[in-house]
Amino acid sequence: MIVTKPLVLLVLAVSVVFATPINKNELSLESIQRNVREIDWNFFSRTTKKPTTTTTAPPKLPNNLEIGHCEDDDKIIYIDDTRLEANNSTLGGVIEIHIDSPYYITCVKVLDQMPAGTGAIPTYNSGGYGKDFIFINAQGQYGHGIHFKIIVRGNLKMSENEISRNK
Repeated sequence: MIVTKPLVLLVLAVSVVFATPINKNELSLESIQRNVREIDWNFFSRTTKKPTTTTTAPPKLPNNLEIGHCEDDDKIIYIDDTRLEANNSTLGGVIEIHIDSPYYITCVKVLDQMPAGTGAIPTYNSGGYGKDFIFINAQGQYGHGIHFKIIVRGNLKMSENEISRNK
């Protein structure tokens, strides 16, 4: 009898919620089991809010490339806004920059001007720091084209006489 009392209290509490009357004279084990079978156990799963998990993708970043080390005293020796449109195609190629001046390259910045995640991907090919040329590979995404702002910085070249004097 001690075992059935907690079970009776459970049935009484549940019967109040579902408005199924229990005859107080029928507190036998069979009547309790019958009332428990009549409970709509799916009610609890319908009313309980299940936690929702939302996964967010990491923010897409622009495809920028920096070669060398830019200093404040470096002079801008070349700047260009390179733009090629692509309709229903994928563009790819090499951007060649030759510097014909008394400067050598110390730093190159290739800044993606397309919305994040849609721009072309620039990669280093050859040349760059200490040279007077640089080759940059560019691989566009389907239907988006290529749009880069290219900034080349440099310092004055030393002549052969200046190099021998500094030794």
